[in-house]
Amino acid sequence: MKSDNKAPTITPDLQQEIQSEFLLCELRDARTEFKMELGRVGLKFIRDNLDPRQRDLFTETFDELVWLGCRPRVLASTLYCYYKSRLWTPDAPERKEVKEMCARLQKSLEAIGQLQSYAGFDVLVRHVAGRDLQLARHADRGLQLNLWEVRALLRVYVDSLMIEWRPRKDILRSYGPIPCCSYTQIATGKYQFPLVSVLLECFGYRPDPRRQKFRGRRQPTGYVPSDQSLERNFRNFTATWPTFYERLRAELTEADYSDRPKDYLEYMLRPNDFVWRVALAPPTAQPLNG
Repeated sequence: MKSDNKAPTITPDLQQEIQSEFLLCELRDARTEFKMELGRVGLKFIRDNLDPRQRDLFTETFDELVWLGCRPRVLASTLYCYYKSRLWTPDAPERKEVKEMCARLQKSLEAIGQLQSYAGFDVLVRHVAGRDLQLARHADRGLQLNLWEVRALLRVYVDSLMIEWRPRKDILRSYGPIPCCSYTQIATGKYQFPLVSVLLECFGYRPDPRRQKFRGRRQPTGYVPSDQSLERNFRNFTATWPTFYERLRAELTEADYSDRPKDYLEYMLRPNDFVWRVALAPPTAQPLNG
């Protein structure tokens, strides 16, 4: 039994909500995983992925951002988000699997429609439902109402699966640097693209060489291709996905506030509690007492 209802079309606002929720879930998962890893193995993701030749450059840049106002744990968590973004595989079914799901749900709709035509079946359902405490409170409402609710829910799932809702490839490619760029602006009051690009390059970020040719007669002083690439990608991304960016900033602002010491003197005396010679030392070289 097929429904005459057409699948709903996706709107720009709905697209913003879907992609925003996907990215925020990835962000929260990465930050939660970072906190667990930090307590268990420290900054292992930095030790494992940082070229020893870039260690001084990385630590000096990181310390400079901390001196400008970033909280070390929050800044490191945004780098972890970038690190995890490079390992992403979208947690969503492929098109073929979506079609198979739709077919199975459609068969379930047809089966429930057939059951509704059988007299006396509601008595059996109420008897079986009465064995389950969670279902017992619904048993006295009758089979007809329950079946209509199930059919309505299945129809919603079928119509939703017909929408192209999976994470877009452009988001997967360009999301990684956004938390770090956004947080450094929140913590310092201005965008820090040159410094952020240094940190990200230590983890493999590279500018797009096809779009990094300076078109002027004379290259300006301080022009660095990766800075320009990072800033361009950041502005394009945030202009395309403003809903996510607004919510990202809210979460990072809260994280920054929560991580700041209540004692201002303590903060001024030791703004960065990462001791790099210990944090980046090989595991065998670290002291037993941490």
